[in-house]
Amino acid sequence: MDILDVHEGVISRLTGLGYAPDVSDPAIGYDVLRAADYIRIATNRSDVPEELERVWIDLAAGYYLADRRAAGHEGAQSTDGSPVKRITEGDVTVEFAGESDGVLTPDARLEKLIDSLTHPPREVFIRYRRLAW
Repeated sequence: MDILDVHEGVISRLTGLGYAPDVSDPAIGYDVLRAADYIRIATNRSDVPEELERVWIDLAAGYYLADRRAAGHEGAQSTDGSPVKRITEGDVTVEFAGESDGVLTPDARLEKLIDSLTHPPREVFIRYRRLAW
């Protein structure tokens, strides 16, 4: 498995999620290496098994989004509004649905996405784990 293939996979994954990354951004390469380190540590191996390529791509994409969001970069923040719950025309009342209505805010949805990308189930690593003596 080539690091360049994973780099391209991360760009494809981010694009598929609706985020247009700069393909020459060095942070993507850093996050690809960071995700590889996570997998190597979780499996106690010196390589990243080929079967974990999609996990590697998701981890790197999640790290990239989390870093961009934490740094306040444009595009990593959610901008779409909350759904309207109720509109009244007389004396103009507009009420937006919130988390109490079972609707996640855009920021909460983005946070949930980042969490799902950066925290794969530990079971995916069990088959590839090596014991350390």
